[in-house]
Amino acid sequence: GSEGREVLEIVRNIWDSGLHDMDITVNCGAAMSVETMKELKSMGVSTIGAVFETANREVFKAMKPGDDFDRKVRFAWDIYEAGLKMSSGLMAGLDPVESRYEDYADSLMFLSRFPHLKSIYISRFTPSETIPLKDKERCPLDEARRFLACARLVMREREVTPAAGWSPEEQEAAILSGAGCGMFVLAVNFKASFWEVIKHKDVSARDGLEFRDSRENRAEICRKFGLTLL
Repeated sequence: GSEGREVLEIVRNIWDSGLHDMDITVNCGAAMSVETMKELKSMGVSTIGAVFETANREVFKAMKPGDDFDRKVRFAWDIYEAGLKMSSGLMAGLDPVESRYEDYADSLMFLSRFPHLKSIYISRFTPSETIPLKDKERCPLDEARRFLACARLVMREREVTPAAGWSPEEQEAAILSGAGCGMFVLAVNFKASFWEVIKHKDVSARDGLEFRDSRENRAEICRKFGLTLL
């Protein structure tokens, strides 16, 4: 129900500090008015996230009880009205096994209808002891790769990237499946008690923050495929 004023304050602080050459993406759910988004656009925001995870309404309701599908759709069109691009995401392994691939196809076609969709990420369900779905099977890598490959076939003009659930070692498999438009190489994440800090040579943690620097790893992957990391 928020108008998004807190986000506006953060972006305004960035703008007022003199950083005017940034292309900013904001991803914080369906809690911003069109007026707020227009103000954000005037200060360097180009893209707003509206993440669905799935277009299966029953699965959406069960897995995202704090969200509302129809409101999310309205928010996606509000982004369009504000004159901004939209980013979104889908999750491999979330839908029921018996309808999973049909749901994947439906979800991709659903998102492709938004003319302002700029990018889509494919995350991979991974259970954790700290979540209600801790006993749910992790999405197999081959299935996640197939989903990502299908996303690339449907989203020919959009950015397609892997997201949560793909380990640093699996990034290469994601690129071979059709990702590679962009890569996260530097990140600072707030780690609440229910999130586990990933143990990897590219990751360090202190004072409740997780620091990731995977430039060397990503650059090596890029060189292997003749790509350049800018």
